[in-house]
Amino acid sequence: MHIERQGETPYFDAWFQSHGYRIRKLGAGCIFEGMGDALPMGDTIIAGYRHRSEVCSHQALGEITGRRVLSLEMSDPLFYHLDTCFCPLDNESALFFPDAFDTYANEVLAKTVPHLLAVSTISAHRFACNAVVVDKTVITNTGCDDLKQPLAERGYELRMVELSDFMKSGGSAKCLTLRLE
Repeated sequence: MHIERQGETPYFDAWFQSHGYRIRKLGAGCIFEGMGDALPMGDTIIAGYRHRSEVCSHQALGEITGRRVLSLEMSDPLFYHLDTCFCPLDNESALFFPDAFDTYANEVLAKTVPHLLAVSTISAHRFACNAVVVDKTVITNTGCDDLKQPLAERGYELRMVELSDFMKSGGSAKCLTLRLE
């Protein structure tokens, strides 16, 4: 586990165990930081690695969930979790920042996700992809105005909320949530 997360682990493990969840350990040296690096899209899990999660965790993730896992290498350390540079809107559409990924990851996304919407560098640096999607509403940080029209053309409404203080810790709207399925 990355140093920034090590202190959290015992508390999360205790809470989930006390609420009937089973905790699975991946083994020494195989680090996985959870939903920040694994985003469901239909029957597939899009998973990121390099900065905080290790690619070895993706095989275990597939075995545990019974889902196909697509591994994407992230190349820019500013986008240290997948959810800072990729956001599924539905089972066929996603926001993404191409410069956060290596060439092969961009090719995989182009072949796998039918409707990709690339965000601008300005919006990416405002963590536009670290959005919360509720039905057809996309909630993200302010300063992502250039997404309003492209999202509207796809039937989505963009809601921007001032989250600059939360960006200081490296995230935005999605980092303020914990999705349980």
